[in-house]
Amino acid sequence: MWNKPILRKINRPMFIVIILIAGFINSMCGIGTGNITIPFLSRYYPLNTAKGTALISAIFAYSAGTLSYIINGWGLIGLPPYSLGYVYLPAFFAVAIGAIITTPVGSSLSRRFELKWLCYVLLGFVLIAAVNIIIHAFIKG
Repeated sequence: MWNKPILRKINRPMFIVIILIAGFINSMCGIGTGNITIPFLSRYYPLNTAKGTALISAIFAYSAGTLSYIINGWGLIGLPPYSLGYVYLPAFFAVAIGAIITTPVGSSLSRRFELKWLCYVLLGFVLIAAVNIIIHAFIKG
């Protein structure tokens, strides 16, 4: 299951469109591009290859997004102390350190579970995020 051969040749124009959409959604909503790129890439490559490719491409997307938020918020009044534009550095470092520590653990664990269980876990997190968005946007908004 994890090391299956390439399923079919990837449609490059479609891949470019999907990646552009993923990057746009990521920059607008602050979500990971993996929600879009992993399902798309897994149609063409083994799941671990799709996940690894999405993770390495996310580095570039996140770097560009972070730089954009720094530039767009640079010099604004009323931002918290220790901010670079819209990037609050204490939270940035906490998330970065957490990701550095837990990513290898998650990668190792993902190989031990069946794909359907990983999909259930992802679905659970997406549902929690959706409920949170609804509460904050429509109820508290």
